[in-house]
Amino acid sequence: MVLKFLDKSEKKYIVYSAVFSILYFFIAIPIFSKWLDDSNIFLEFLILNVGFLFIIQIFMKSIASNSKPKAKNVLGLLFLFLALSCWSVPLSIQMDGSLSVPSENSPRFILGATDYFGGYVISKVLHVSGGFTIPAFIPYIGGTFIGWVFLITYTLFPMILLFISSRLLKNFVSNV
Repeated sequence: MVLKFLDKSEKKYIVYSAVFSILYFFIAIPIFSKWLDDSNIFLEFLILNVGFLFIIQIFMKSIASNSKPKAKNVLGLLFLFLALSCWSVPLSIQMDGSLSVPSENSPRFILGATDYFGGYVISKVLHVSGGFTIPAFIPYIGGTFIGWVFLITYTLFPMILLFISSRLLKNFVSNV
């Protein structure tokens, strides 16, 4: 069994995280789904991304290991998590740069997705719009319109997050 190779604090962390996840997804998420009306993108983003990560990764881990987390490592992990979640499906920014409009058929809490949040900030706060058409002579994708918001959200935005993460987690790979 895998658990016998883990030390006591790691086993506690797994149990605490599993219990919290069950409570979070069976109690908190249904409550949030009634409470959040898909109109407050910032609150959804904070609750569903930042809040969940902080509780699972930092709070539960520090309780299980009886240690205090370092702020630099906490922020580094947060930016790493956010950068990687930008690329997770479903993509919430259309290729033309428009934001996905939540509907009954769209994934729940799509406004809380990191890529949606990034695209929202890029388009609504920074007022980026427009795009370009891929030249027709390029096979398969020629003539496709690519919006600047789409391009920036899935290339530059996660790279900035990864850069910040790498600055905060300088020795992360050697410590893994």
